[in-house]
Amino acid sequence: MVGAGEDADAAYAPWVVEVKGVRVAVLGFSQVWELWEQWRATEQRSGIAYAMDGDRALRAVRSARQVADVVVVYMHWGQEGNPCPVPEMEDFAVAAARAGADIVVGTHAHLLLGDGWLGQTYVHYGLGNFLWWRDDRFSNDTGVLWITLQGDQVESAELRPAVISRQTGQPIPVTGEEADGVLRQVADLRECTNLADAPSH
Repeated sequence: MVGAGEDADAAYAPWVVEVKGVRVAVLGFSQVWELWEQWRATEQRSGIAYAMDGDRALRAVRSARQVADVVVVYMHWGQEGNPCPVPEMEDFAVAAARAGADIVVGTHAHLLLGDGWLGQTYVHYGLGNFLWWRDDRFSNDTGVLWITLQGDQVESAELRPAVISRQTGQPIPVTGEEADGVLRQVADLRECTNLADAPSH
């Protein structure tokens, strides 16, 4: 389990897996304020890991950096219906990158957001809905984020576009003009992310 646990230590602990000799740590945090006081994990209570406890969240990223070659931070964040990251998201992405995150990716806004680079950290601010039940919540555009690593470096990141079916609520891969439209939308949204087009070395 990532981002939740029987107490705070468990909730903020990474899931670590080795893939072809590369150790990957995955952490999960929420940055949604609703009910966070009731749902957050403490020393005495099970719950969720929250980015609002910034010291603890960033300490978890730094600790993961010590045991893994690649650190992935998965975020539940953003403002529903807003295709651009709010300042709170940008601030935490920068802090997570400085703490050692190689990849920061999130969702919550119910539509796709933009992506790009903070130095050598790849950031995708929002993947939108993936399964959704028929009511066209903000957008039916979606996709699978395909990240390729070369050793401990992010070599490439590609959104493989799809559209959520209005009949079944399931994602269906798209090609041609429909795929181009989804990808163009995400590319255009980079302008409001303050992210770079490529990693800096």
